[in-house]
Formats: sequence, C-alpha cells, structure tokens
Amino acid sequence: MKNAITLFAAIALGTAAFAQEAETPPPSPSEVLGAAPAEAWQVISPDDLLVFQLSTAPDGSERRIVIQLMDAPWSQKWVRNMRKLAQGGWWDTNSSVYRIAPGFVAQWGDPDEDRAPMEGLEEVGRDDFTHALPAPVSLENPCEDRVLDNAFCDVYAPVAMFKSGWPIATDGTEDWPLHCPGMVGVARDVDPATGHGDTLYTIIGHAPRRLDRNLAVVGRVVEGLDLLRTQPPGTGEMGFYAEGQDPLTIQRARLASDLAPEARPRYKVLKTDSDTFVQWMGALVQPSPFYADPPSDFDICALTYPVREVEGE
Repeated sequence: MKNAITLFAAIALGTAAFAQEAETPPPSPSEVLGAAPAEAWQVISPDDLLVFQLSTAPDGSERRIVIQLMDAPWSQKWVRNMRKLAQGGWWDTNSSVYRIAPGFVAQWGDPDEDRAPMEGLEEVGRDDFTHALPAPVSLENPCEDRVLDNAFCDVYAPVAMFKSGWPIATDGTEDWPLHCPGMVGVARDVDPATGHGDTLYTIIGHAPRRLDRNLAVVGRVVEGLDLLRTQPPGTGEMGFYAEGQDPLTIQRARLASDLAPEARPRYKVLKTDSDTFVQWMGALVQPSPFYADPPSDFDICALTYPVREVEGE
C-alpha cells in the first residue's frame, strides 16, 4: 500500500511538473538576447565608431554621441569623407547640435555653414543614394504571405529586411538603407551633389521614410539618442535654434580607433546570420494575451535592432 501511495504521489508530481512546463511561456525578445551566446554578437570595429564629444552637462557629467558607421556597400563615399573629416578635426571648430525638430530630427555640424569645405573629399551624386545589386533578384511578396521571416511588408518598397544588422529595402535591382529612428543621414541642399558628410542628422521621431533614396544614410546612433531627444526644441523655423538658445557644443569628433584604448567606447551588434537572430524574430511574433487582435504585419522601423555596449568582456 505504501509503495502504491508513493507511486501515485510521484505520478501526481510529474503531472504537475509537466503542466507547469506546458504553461511556461516562450522566451520574450529580451530573454532571447539575454541568453545569446557570445558568438551571436559581432563587436563593432573602433574604425567604425565615430565619437562626438559634447560640452559637459550642467552637473559636470560628460556627454557624447557615438555613431556606428554604415557598412559597405552602402553610402561608402560619405563614410570615407566622415572618417577624413574626423581625422582632420573638422568638427572641433564652430560645431554644435543646432537643430532639434521634435518628432523629426536632430542636426549638427557648423551652424553658420560659412567655412570652405575640406579639401580632398569625395564627390557624391544621385546614384550614390542606392546600391546596385550584382544581378537582379526575384522577390516574393511579404504583404501576401504575412509571415515575419526577415522579409517585411513595406509601404515604401517591395521588400524590407535586415542585412548585416541594418534596415534595408530592395526592389530586386538595387537596395538602400532606411530612415528608421536613430539612423544618421547627411544633410544636403537641393542639388544631390551637395552634402559631403560634414553636416549630419539623426531621426529622433517617427521614421520619415519619404527621405529614403533621397538622402544618404551613413550609420546609426548607438549612444546619445536619448540625450538628443530630450534637448529643448529649436524655436526657429524647422526646429533650428534661434538667437539666444544654447546649442550643444561639439568639442571634438574622433574615430574610436584614434582614441586611447581606455577611452574607446565598445559596442556589439547581433549577427543577422545567427540562430539568435532567428529566435529573436520568432519571439517578436509569438502570441501575447495583450493583443485581442494580434497584428499580422510589423513595421521594420518599429523594431530596434539589438546593439549592446560591451561591458567587462
């Protein structure tokens, strides 16, 4: 009898454990990233991090903006110009964050725009805003299959996706980076051949996708976006700072590789070809009791691609 009771108790405990296991919810996107192995991440090269050191805060704390420069093959003429500008100390003189247009962009560079351009910068033009594919690619329509598998239904392009960790759109003959929040672009005049990389902006509000293929996207802010979003808005036209407003002064801009090793910021990005990326995408679309009517589509610009600061590694 004692053995029967013990057996019954064991079965009951096993059933309860099974039920508890069955009711365990799948991991959330943050849990997937928290459990990611080291090999799922790619440390960003110091050559690809551009650090803007700003004037100190009123409490004496340091402030900076750190940009991860766009990977090849996109926008590389501007990226090379930006490296040259940083190494030549272009932003170390008369440069500031002088435009804050809430819900749109923050812009920085020389507010007077009266300096002669740096010599030796590469010329740019309309054809440089996109990258021609080696050969045409046949595309499936993600707006029909409604399956989120790194082929997003998109209003502005046949297909949007993450490539090498960047939000990219394509029409099958060329591809181009997107104006998602946090992405950095190059300001220009009406002529597409203007804007060599010395005046930059970042998206601090909703994604203005109408700008895709019309301005160069050259990277993303990996540190300092919240700082820009919380600055007082410009009271001048289009959010430019008016007389009497205090812009954020840029003290200097350097590639991280040109800083002392102990002063270099270190960041890593999730590899698009990793198993963790697949799991992260799956976690984004898992059923949630919050949604009475679960969405069938996801806006690629509503997803913040995983970038993490490297700490103690």
